[in-house]
Amino acid sequence: ETALHEWLLDSRLRTADTAQAHLFFVPVYVSSLYLWPIHGASTAPLYGGRRHRGATRVQQATLMLRAAAEYVRSALPFWNASGGADHVWMLLHDEAEVRTCRGH
Repeated sequence: ETALHEWLLDSRLRTADTAQAHLFFVPVYVSSLYLWPIHGASTAPLYGGRRHRGATRVQQATLMLRAAAEYVRSALPFWNASGGADHVWMLLHDEAEVRTCRGH
């Protein structure tokens, strides 16, 4: 995730002019949830704290992605111009197909 993000930041194709942009990259690092087993139990509440205690990593990833989608939709006008069709999300894990924010 970080490698692609850094590559995009350095790309000669990158533009700061949103009117010229063809795609918008949404940098959400879901893999940060999956690094937890290095330090402790993988089912610990990594995202959402006490509010989501007992949620699995996959559920927490879904919550993180939904929160990111809500933020992008409400804070940035570019999502609403295309309904998110030109926004790129990078999901590296096998749950990505199941847990994407379709319709958001």
